[in-house]
Amino acid sequence: MSFAGEKVGTKGYIELYTTFGQGKNNKTIRIRYLVIDTNTSYNILPGRLSINWLMAIVSTPHLAMKFSSASGDILTLHVDQKVAREARYMIWLANIVMVTKSNDKWRMYVDYMNLNKACLKDSYPLPNIDRLVDVAAGHKILGFLNAYSRYNQINMHPQDKEKTTFVTIDANYYYRVIPFGLKNAGATYQRLMDKIFKALIGRCIEVYVDDIVVKSDSFEQHVKDLEEVFEALRRTDMRLNPEKCTFGVEGGKFLGFMLTTGGSRLTRTSVGRSPRCEVPRT
Repeated sequence: MSFAGEKVGTKGYIELYTTFGQGKNNKTIRIRYLVIDTNTSYNILPGRLSINWLMAIVSTPHLAMKFSSASGDILTLHVDQKVAREARYMIWLANIVMVTKSNDKWRMYVDYMNLNKACLKDSYPLPNIDRLVDVAAGHKILGFLNAYSRYNQINMHPQDKEKTTFVTIDANYYYRVIPFGLKNAGATYQRLMDKIFKALIGRCIEVYVDDIVVKSDSFEQHVKDLEEVFEALRRTDMRLNPEKCTFGVEGGKFLGFMLTTGGSRLTRTSVGRSPRCEVPRT
């Protein structure tokens, strides 16, 4: 089948009861979804047949859909674009570039060079990596956590949203959340993490931007430490990337270092080969 401009094979199908709406104002139907393995920003997409079963009328420009509920009431479902929305009148406009990540997935970056030149630098300090590695190494049980989509979990200030406008083939869009590439994104994120884990940093965890290491001296204590970490995450609705999280291990990678019960060492990927230099002749 064709999906996102490429031909992909199907892995099978799964039938799920899908609910449209919230609370009492909803309608649930059974939908058969095809399962595919491809890089896309969507987790699930109802097809035209499902929309017909729902007896819905869709308005793409208004990001809305009308359908009748189980009780017969006409409901309107608005799609909330959490990341980006179309910009009509803009002052700043930037180009985009697609780059591959270490896991072979794609990430979209926006060239905010001109915008960054006009922004004052946030002097909030980032933690010293050597200090974090030294205090985290040597513990018996470790846990490694990574935040999902990093800066995209923080909303942009309403007055600054349209300053993040970028150009695409179809239209110009701006970010509703902090995008990658902004000058002070790292400092803003570190300030947030320091506030979320203020009571835990130094005691049972260390944090560097979106990388978190949980350090414990026993498995029982590790479980208690993780409970405190997850409780702090729930209070702020902070999400983690399950593909990059590991719990209850004796060693693992953190900020380019391999942490173990015996200490720390640099990983091969963080050490580059020095270029060959000619011998001085004078």
